[in-house]
Amino acid sequence: AENYGIEVEARKNLGFLGGLLKPFTFTGNFTKIESSVEFTDYKPGAVPGEFISYTNTRPLQGQSPWMVNLSLLFDLPRTGTAFNFLFNKFGRRLDLVADHRPEDIYEEPRDMVDFAWTQSLGPNVRTKFTIHNLLGVDEVYSYLEGEKEYSRVIIGKTYSLQFGFRM
Repeated sequence: AENYGIEVEARKNLGFLGGLLKPFTFTGNFTKIESSVEFTDYKPGAVPGEFISYTNTRPLQGQSPWMVNLSLLFDLPRTGTAFNFLFNKFGRRLDLVADHRPEDIYEEPRDMVDFAWTQSLGPNVRTKFTIHNLLGVDEVYSYLEGEKEYSRVIIGKTYSLQFGFRM
């Protein structure tokens, strides 16, 4: 197997545009990855006891060929408050290898927008509230086998609340 790529990341505080924007930081990254798995399979041949060998190459299972992440963070350290808007998208990726089925199953790309609010409640206590799928549009996880749909998962907006204690 081979897996190689490049990632480019940028981070910029927006305070240079004016004092009111000082709490805002924009972050973005782009990753491009090439992956391949080469395998050899042996099948019984036409002559009894003889095997035919062939080699096949496919992408690494679960590895996206590219990913984009964007973030807009609002941070007030003196109050312990931070708000973060996050965007993520990834390229089509191999989900299930065609071992007992005619074709590989691929997960199709989708846009994901999330929100996170972190608040310190003291020197050793922190809470975090998140909304996944902020836009509220049903998020569709599509999986294709060749040109036909293999399965589809639909998820609406989800919420979570966490409390953390530092000892």
